[in-house]
Amino acid sequence: MTTFDLSEVHTIKDLLGQLEASKIDHDLGKVEQAFDYASQVHAGELRKNGDPRSYHLLTTAAYLARLNLDTTSVICGLLHEVLEKDKTKLTEIDNKFGTEVAFIIDGLTNVKYQSEAFDTHNEDPANFRHLIMNSVDDIRVLLVRLANKLHNVQSLDVLKPDRKQSQANKILLIYAPLCEYLGLGQFQSIFETLAFKALKPEEYKLISDHIAKLGKDLRIEIDALAKQLSDFGNKYNLQVHDISSRTKNVYSTYRKLKRKCLQPGEQITEEHLAKIKDLLGIRVIVETVEQCYVLLGLIHENWKHLPEEFDDYISKPKISGYKSIHTVINFGETPVEIQIRTSEMHEYNEFGPASHIAYKLQSQNNQKADHTWTKDLLKWKQGKLT
Repeated sequence: MTTFDLSEVHTIKDLLGQLEASKIDHDLGKVEQAFDYASQVHAGELRKNGDPRSYHLLTTAAYLARLNLDTTSVICGLLHEVLEKDKTKLTEIDNKFGTEVAFIIDGLTNVKYQSEAFDTHNEDPANFRHLIMNSVDDIRVLLVRLANKLHNVQSLDVLKPDRKQSQANKILLIYAPLCEYLGLGQFQSIFETLAFKALKPEEYKLISDHIAKLGKDLRIEIDALAKQLSDFGNKYNLQVHDISSRTKNVYSTYRKLKRKCLQPGEQITEEHLAKIKDLLGIRVIVETVEQCYVLLGLIHENWKHLPEEFDDYISKPKISGYKSIHTVINFGETPVEIQIRTSEMHEYNEFGPASHIAYKLQSQNNQKADHTWTKDLLKWKQGKLT
């Protein structure tokens, strides 16, 4: 299945080529105009890693395009730092690119100032996240902000130690949970992995090395299980779209260790890691909800499963809207988690409702996007989005 492409874009030609190849009918002239304007505002600027500022603006815009978001979102990716240079340019943005773009850029600037002022040591992150959500009328403000931070988090190492720790903490406390709320599972995983690595490099290395070794040692067993699941599909006429191996997110593993295995102040050991049963897994993508349960029944008929590790997030989705069945079986001597979901569930779990909403707005030529985005996000969470 698709994984999010983190590659950078360094030229407007490459961005326009990406937009031309997408399923959204973008206004390429308007995008190029926005890049020219941003280039004038940020002329000669370099990032802390030495790259031209334009690389960051183009890459942020590209990330939004890879979510299949609309032209307005892509333009905002290019313009998202303009008001940091000159607050008086909001009227100019309105005149050049329209009120919708200006509204989002203004919202982005407010969110940035709020997050910069947030004290990770003395303020409640949950309350702050609610403040951010309640202050945003157009959900694209958050999506552009998250795309911006997704590029930034990849260069945490160039920051001074105090700044690096502060930014990594905000990623874990603010932005990763916002991704979970919005259903952007892949963004969340990248945020958590890179921020945790920056904050606790020794723990990160211990856990990631353990998972990597486990995956290497048990590759034959995992492949054999995947083959048997594929055979089930053929034998019982299940439409299996994809079977892939997976490993547990390093930060999720750390949280589970703290919750289930570690006493306060206790250091992680290999013995602790051996107690986590879902480090290795297989994800199966089928056609329908009915087929999810048929496959689950076949799995439980053929292998002993661990009831305490079973979760049915199809009948009872997570608060984020995440839907999947999780079960852990003993495959020989090896505990393996199997996740079962439909293609539609997988796309929502990994990328959220963003691309569906944007595509619908584009096809309807909806000029009141801010209200529609909010309503559609709520519908998606309630399982009513079509």
